Amino acid sequence: MTNVSLCQPTTTKPDERFRASYLISLYDKSSGEGRLKVWTDNAIWDAENPALAMMIKARGVIKNRAAELGLEFDGATAKVFMNLSWPWELLWKAFENEMNKARVELSKLSIITMKGHLCRTQAIKDSKWERGTPFSSSAVQSFAKQAVIDEVGKRTEKNLCRAEMILSGVVTDLSKEGLDECAVLSKATQEDVHAFSLLLKNAKLVIQGIQGSAFNLRNAKLLTGFCAIMFPGDDTEEASASIRHFSRLFGMNRQAKYVTIGLENRRQFNEFIQRKGDLVAGERVCCAGSDDATVILLEPDGHITLQLHPFETVKQYKNFGCAKVVRWQPPLDEYSRNERADITPCTDKRLIYTYFKREVPELPNKKDTVILRHPDFPSQFKEERKMYRFETFDELWAGFQKCHPTVYEKSKTKVQKKPTLLPGYLGRMHPSR
Repeated sequence: MTNVSLCQPTTTKPDERFRASYLISLYDKSSGEGRLKVWTDNAIWDAENPALAMMIKARGVIKNRAAELGLEFDGATAKVFMNLSWPWELLWKAFENEMNKARVELSKLSIITMKGHLCRTQAIKDSKWERGTPFSSSAVQSFAKQAVIDEVGKRTEKNLCRAEMILSGVVTDLSKEGLDECAVLSKATQEDVHAFSLLLKNAKLVIQGIQGSAFNLRNAKLLTGFCAIMFPGDDTEEASASIRHFSRLFGMNRQAKYVTIGLENRRQFNEFIQRKGDLVAGERVCCAGSDDATVILLEPDGHITLQLHPFETVKQYKNFGCAKVVRWQPPLDEYSRNERADITPCTDKRLIYTYFKREVPELPNKKDTVILRHPDFPSQFKEERKMYRFETFDELWAGFQKCHPTVYEKSKTKVQKKPTLLPGYLGRMHPSR
């Protein structure tokens, strides 16, 4: 028995056990020296006494080989190894000693490697973030990605809600170091974000141009419609957008009138979208005769009667196809300014109306009428009897001054630059208006 050799486990197979080999020499005067090598296996390690199990295995190999060569165990050394167990126990102890030495060397190497890894890790941790260069290969990138996914899965127990919170915090912190937040998104989301960024930039330029120029009704309607369309949230959504954030995003004043009216228009439009079912009497609609009408009657045979606004003309259609009736859609760009308060007493209005009817007589022929048609919807019209006016409105107002000086003095204080200007009430009583 000349030596004991070891076969250590490899890093690719860490569960593999140490292996020992007994090198046994058999000497024969005629054939010379023969060598046998007996290896340990898992059965040896699993035995209650590995030294004795290895002894039994080695003796069996020796006996088989000796029988082949015709040898006898008559030597003193052969009798010791073939009859006693203590030499085999000493051999196993020698093997265990070598195995322990190998383990110590592996531990030392592991500690050195770990120290080097910790030093490199600490050095990377202490350094500052920089732009750097991409990965050298796709394999290295894939390995790093998998390592990050494994670490996130371990820390979050593969809980997507926790993973979203952690990754969101990581992106927020790294963005302070110069990270491009859009670069961490998927390809499709990157395209959407890029398109929205361009949209936001151009919209802000247009809004600033409108706000810097003369603000008129046309610009107010434009901004009102923009707010109604672009505002992303309402009261029914779980995560409605903040008005303050929306206004800051597009550079608008959240307390501006066009913002509040735009949000109200959006609310009404959302109600219109959610409204389902057939039309009913009293509902507001659009039809061929007007873009604003009211359903008066729905007959079983399909006839529909509508009141057309603003002339309040009542018209009956054979069916819905002829009327081209659809449910009225609230305009998103509706913007109305408050009218000035009318402080003229009703008694003065009735007095002016009576004076006008007395001084401008109607024709006695009731069929002699004047028809005023709507410029956009000819089916709407107003019909009034013809009247003879032999004086201008200024002359009529001068006559009103003589008949009713007290009321005239009240109106004169309102129009001091033009004391003979006819009030709007007198002008609106003319059939042509």
